[in-house]
Amino acid sequence: MLLWAAAAAACRTPPLEESAIRVTVEVRSAVDCVRVAASDERTGSPASAKLPVNVVPGEVRVLVVAVLRRLEWGERVRLQAEGRKGDCAGLLVLRSATELTAFGGGGRVPNVTLVLEGQDEDRDGHVARLPGGAAYDCDDLKAEVHPGAAEPCASVDLDCDGRAGCERSECLGQRDVAGRRCCPGGVAPDLEPKCDDGLDQDCDGLADCADGDCAGQLCDAFGRRCLGPASCDCPGGAAMEVDCGDGRDGDCDGLADCADPDCGGRSCGPAGRCTGATCCSVGPDGGVAVGPERCGDSLDNDCNQAADCADPACGGKPFDAGLLCCGATGSPAPVAEASCADGADDDCDGLSDCDDPSCERKPCVTSDGGGACWASACRGESCKNRVDDNGDGKIDCADTLCLGVACNDFGAVCGSSGSCECNGSAVAVESGASCANGTDDDCDGKADCLDSSCAGQACGPSKVCQGAACICAMGQPSEVSCADKADNDCDGQVDCADADCGGRACSPSGGACQGGACVCQLSAEADCKNGADDDCNGAADCADLACAQKACGPFGRTCDAGVCSCPTGAVEPCANGVDDNCDGLVDCQDSQRCPPGTVCSTAGQKRCVGASCSCPLGQAAETSCGDGLDNDCDGQTDCVDADCGGLACSVTGRRCAGGACVCPLVAERCDLPGDEDCDGQADCSDAVSCPAGSLCGAAGLRCSDAGVCSCPSGQARELTCADGADNDCDGAVDCADPDCLGAACGSGQSFCCGAGCAVTAAQGNCGYCSFTCVAGEACQATPSGAVDCTCASDTDCLPSHRCKNFGGTKLCVECLSSADCPSARPACSAAGVCYCPPAVPCTPVCVPDGGGCAGGTPLCAPSLGRCVECLSPSHCDGGPCVNFFCQ
Repeated sequence: MLLWAAAAAACRTPPLEESAIRVTVEVRSAVDCVRVAASDERTGSPASAKLPVNVVPGEVRVLVVAVLRRLEWGERVRLQAEGRKGDCAGLLVLRSATELTAFGGGGRVPNVTLVLEGQDEDRDGHVARLPGGAAYDCDDLKAEVHPGAAEPCASVDLDCDGRAGCERSECLGQRDVAGRRCCPGGVAPDLEPKCDDGLDQDCDGLADCADGDCAGQLCDAFGRRCLGPASCDCPGGAAMEVDCGDGRDGDCDGLADCADPDCGGRSCGPAGRCTGATCCSVGPDGGVAVGPERCGDSLDNDCNQAADCADPACGGKPFDAGLLCCGATGSPAPVAEASCADGADDDCDGLSDCDDPSCERKPCVTSDGGGACWASACRGESCKNRVDDNGDGKIDCADTLCLGVACNDFGAVCGSSGSCECNGSAVAVESGASCANGTDDDCDGKADCLDSSCAGQACGPSKVCQGAACICAMGQPSEVSCADKADNDCDGQVDCADADCGGRACSPSGGACQGGACVCQLSAEADCKNGADDDCNGAADCADLACAQKACGPFGRTCDAGVCSCPTGAVEPCANGVDDNCDGLVDCQDSQRCPPGTVCSTAGQKRCVGASCSCPLGQAAETSCGDGLDNDCDGQTDCVDADCGGLACSVTGRRCAGGACVCPLVAERCDLPGDEDCDGQADCSDAVSCPAGSLCGAAGLRCSDAGVCSCPSGQARELTCADGADNDCDGAVDCADPDCLGAACGSGQSFCCGAGCAVTAAQGNCGYCSFTCVAGEACQATPSGAVDCTCASDTDCLPSHRCKNFGGTKLCVECLSSADCPSARPACSAAGVCYCPPAVPCTPVCVPDGGGCAGGTPLCAPSLGRCVECLSPSHCDGGPCVNFFCQ
């Protein structure tokens, strides 16, 4: 019986009974089924197994089958493997067979390998020839050509059925590769060739006059023509014969001139009238003039119903230049013999065929076949005497009379090329296989080694032609090598089968010839990668089961299922530091399996760059801590990476702490610049942390409903100078505010003098100012501390001041308009004092050297336009310095 044991991908050694054979089938060409059969010389019914597979071009599949001996079998067994297309009952495309003289036994199992492989140069899955030698793939160099290929009508033969284009019935009406339309029976002509047969011969769907090709062409046997769409009419549209002497059938009824009854009695020419079907001569009186027949005037001169050569009276007489009336034919005849082989006097000169001088050297027929007239006799041509026997100027095969006739005494015949040919070739040469077939293949009278063209050619197994003899190629008197698979002494016995080899070495591993077989000295395969069958069991290296899982090649290859392969497969993972596909290249070094850009690290997404594994962002340490990327490819992203400790991780001020992106402060400080709670909203714009009414600055500035830090009163200057309130939120109250200089500040005549409210009397002094004004003048303190009462022009004031008219009273003031004010205090009040309006960023309010800053805010930050506690962490006494402030 035959048992399916295993496939190559999962081969396991089956339990084998006594008398077994292990058959390994290597499938190297595309098939859909493998059939393995075993039989012996006694029984005709083989044991077989059908194994559906799907082997594609370029793939090698290994199948293992165990054959167990039947009780009725003898010692000899024939093993055969077949590959089929379609299914297991499909077309046989591959075959391999062998015979063994003994089964296994006693624990020893013979191994047999059958290889199913056929020529498939274009790797389209179809072999060039079938096992019997018949052609299968008709063009094995083009993958698009093979049996079963889709074949459009406008193409060459792609499916190898010998038909293409219009040769295929299914292409009827379509166009072939040359653009020609396909018709029943072949290619259609470009134009309709006949317009009177009712057939659509150019296959355009239109026949005869309906086809525009037929315009003006004859459409019947009587001269009608296609004169319109689908109209077959007589040219001129005549209903009866009009001209009875023009030789034409004018009414297209098949009868011309006098032969048409329409012409009875009518003129048939200048000198004739139709009488019956004949044009008779007309006499002077207008009647018929009967006279002798004139043989070339087209008239029936004697009115006997026969004109010219049709009249016996014209027999042998001249009819026209170069023609005679021939009595035998009743028609004009040439002046020379028309045929020299018909036995007739064609020119009516009394001489026929070769007897007529006009036939000299013209073709005739002899009793042996063709010939030529020569000296009044018909003579043939001999095809192998090199003589022009029939005098036609052509010798032997050059004479067409010799086509197919023997041209030498050794089997050559005259070919269509006009030369003497042997087996269809004009230049036949005996060589190759023809030097061992016992045949005179080039028709020169010498066969095989007797022919000098076979010198040095093979003339049999291991034999060559030398001189005129076929001798042993190796020229050895006995078998000199018992392991070269050659018959060294040409006695028909090879290696150990030759008695000369008894006891001699027959394999590189130490085998010796014993009993006609090569017996091995080793009991197991010693080396699984030396290409030798060390234990002489018919299987070398990985094909031997003893080599399973043993090293068989470089870079870690081992034997698996009879094949030397990479144990980890053909895939290179690219990130494990191992040569996984056994090609000697590890990870990124293997540019085919791990091309540039391939991830090559288990963490961190490093990628292959050339032959190295690198981080695509190129950072040695994580420095961008809020982009969501692992910039240094260490598997840690942003704040999770220890590199980011204390670094900014968002645009809102968050920083990395404890592996997370957190805000340094937990609440918004409405009176300090910056987004302390890192929510993207700072100070009054953070409506949740700093609702309307929250203090947002010094001197009572508060957040408005619109989210703006402004003075609650909405006043741009101090309007009331005696209410004890900072009305314009500039930090100065009543007289301390420059807006109040000289303004009433209490009951009676109290006025702001400097920063205080002083009581004065009319025409008295200004309190501490020790300045007396005349009647009607008010006491005015300048910003510099000086006291003045009035001015006539700017020259009466300090250089930094201007003279302003207050309702007829001119006093020295700081400004007349905003153009007079510095950038730190850009607005001019009605009292002539420069000030900075609330919520307006006036810069600088301090200078870089620290000037203008005092108290708890000693440092000047010109970029902010204000004094701050710190400019960097180094200025902080404790805690981190955040947004120029110490926490």
